[in-house]
Amino acid sequence: IESITQKVDLEKRTIELSWNYPEKNLYNFIIYKAKQGEEFRIYKTLKPAQLKVTDTNIFPGNIYLYRIKATYVSGVESELSKEIKVIF
Repeated sequence: IESITQKVDLEKRTIELSWNYPEKNLYNFIIYKAKQGEEFRIYKTLKPAQLKVTDTNIFPGNIYLYRIKATYVSGVESELSKEIKVIF
């Protein structure tokens, strides 16, 4: 997973992540989320054409961590992305 960007909107209380992934034959993307100090959990599963996600389940004063993984049609999975840290 490459070029992950984040946009924080305090007014709308959203965090938007977007990324590039040039590989073909994708089945889906799996987004993992955690609050700092907690375990990662699956947050969302997206179709392969969806290269962004908007998180609205967030609260001010927290630090959120995200990781993204791609799954191929063959069942093979990519490595997890680097951790994305968002201070909200």
